[in-house]
Amino acid sequence: MTEEMTRYYPRFSRDGDYDKLINFYEGHPHQSILKRNAPLIKKMIDEGTVIMLENKDGDIIAASVTYPYAAKNAAGNDNVKWQEVGTLRSAVGGFGLVDALVSLQTLRTFLVEPPSDRFIARMDDAPVQKMGKRLGFREFAPVKEVFNLKAAMVPEDAHAPKHENWYQLGIEGMPVVAQAAAKLLDNPVLQNKRTGEKIMLDFSRSNFCRRFGEEIRALAAADLGDIEKPDMSKGIRREQKNLIAHFYH
Repeated sequence: MTEEMTRYYPRFSRDGDYDKLINFYEGHPHQSILKRNAPLIKKMIDEGTVIMLENKDGDIIAASVTYPYAAKNAAGNDNVKWQEVGTLRSAVGGFGLVDALVSLQTLRTFLVEPPSDRFIARMDDAPVQKMGKRLGFREFAPVKEVFNLKAAMVPEDAHAPKHENWYQLGIEGMPVVAQAAAKLLDNPVLQNKRTGEKIMLDFSRSNFCRRFGEEIRALAAADLGDIEKPDMSKGIRREQKNLIAHFYH
């Protein structure tokens, strides 16, 4: 008898996931993960900005968080200028699960709460940097405001946010992210290149993945510019509105 593949279930967070998520991160520490303020983590969980992979029993095996960076606009109102992909951790390696996490969380944010400027991420480790580049992220030097906003997110006993190894994803890279997600939706079987083992992503626990497949595939087919030559004057939120008007009406 052929043994059934292990299934992992992507879903976004909901109220009540706090203890489970904190236990996952505390059980799988990593030097590159910057500790964040507990109230902030709770807020992100309740707002559904945490992407998680669970096993069949509901235990978390991987997770990542999207953090909004709100700055004051000319009118004095809060404007989410950047969205940071951060606190990325997987307890299961070799299958490209971090690619799945980042592509899905970025797409959800793009459709639900796009930043007025762009997505940002700090990537220390070479494997994570390679993942980011596969998904369209490119190196850049953030403005000082980014560091100030991030410093306010961390507790006093955490080290200060570092200034190197920052990456950005503008509108040019969104089709690349969508292509990665569309590939997962069409063929959710992932293989470990070293061992040959196969696993399956089961999207039955994710309303987002079930409802937005058409939008993801439309974005994957779009040509929005050269990721190697990003137009830093193009904000994602404005471009997203244009896309919705043309593709998603």
